Amino acid sequence: MRVDKVLQIAWKGLARNKLRSLLTMLGVIIGVSAVIIMIAISAGTEKTIEEQITSLGTNLVFITQNFSRGGFQPGNPGKKEEAWYR
Repeated sequence: MRVDKVLQIAWKGLARNKLRSLLTMLGVIIGVSAVIIMIAISAGTEKTIEEQITSLGTNLVFITQNFSRGGFQPGNPGKKEEAWYR
């Protein structure tokens, strides 16, 4: 089949089904936009978190209660003691 014949059939299909064509284009536009927005939000959040961690510096020590060699051991959930030292 020739290219001009294929384009002619496609154009007739679009002209006959205008609402379907419009809704399909709208769906594609919304879908692509959603993906782009989610990627942008993810990249921005990642950069913000990285900057916050970098701003803590290399001389930060975090001390928390109830951490043993075997991993986290839950203690008194109402009492949480944490200390930050620089």
